[in-house]
Amino acid sequence: MDIATSTGSACSSKSLKPSDGRGKVGNISCGDVMYFYIKVDNGTITDVRWETLGCAAAIAVSSIVSEMIKGKKIEEVLKLTNKDVLKELGDLPPLKIHCSLLGIDALDEAIYNYMSKNNLPIPKDLEEKHKKEKEILEKIEGDVLPSKKIITKRMIIGDVVRNFPETVDIFRNHNIYCIGCPFAMFETLEDLTKSRGININDLLKELNEVIGEK
Repeated sequence: MDIATSTGSACSSKSLKPSDGRGKVGNISCGDVMYFYIKVDNGTITDVRWETLGCAAAIAVSSIVSEMIKGKKIEEVLKLTNKDVLKELGDLPPLKIHCSLLGIDALDEAIYNYMSKNNLPIPKDLEEKHKKEKEILEKIEGDVLPSKKIITKRMIIGDVVRNFPETVDIFRNHNIYCIGCPFAMFETLEDLTKSRGININDLLKELNEVIGEK
């Protein structure tokens, strides 16, 4: 198993720089971000390292996937699915199944990066998948990650409260008391306001006024 270091919700294996291929993916529903770095020799992945900003399940998936692919040919690795990851890892709670997909996606992105840099023929399905992953990552980095010091409608409730605890009273003023439940980690502000009949613009204004007072 890879040696990993962890701080809060961020975890990484030992450094692998420079790498032959780098992959970065994210999940728009939960905000997890995963990086994979691979070393390739004559078409074989000889080493892999990872960095994951997310929950314990995402971190476990990163570690398992890195062990599964070492010493294997790229052609073989590209055949792996999230079902293979789940089988190796064991059961995950239903709400965490998406983490297994994230691991495969990050791996595929690293392979895409390697092939692209070395002018190798890229399978059509890998090319199409890369385009989709790029769009998802742009959305996450554009208006989901809370590090930008502005709250947007695509942010997850749990992320907002965790990063901006001063917003708790605002939610309570709108009779929103589910901010601590597991489902809050997956529901966006946009979805929440629609289901509650709350004006999203009014809520965002109040939330951003509070965090702006720092």
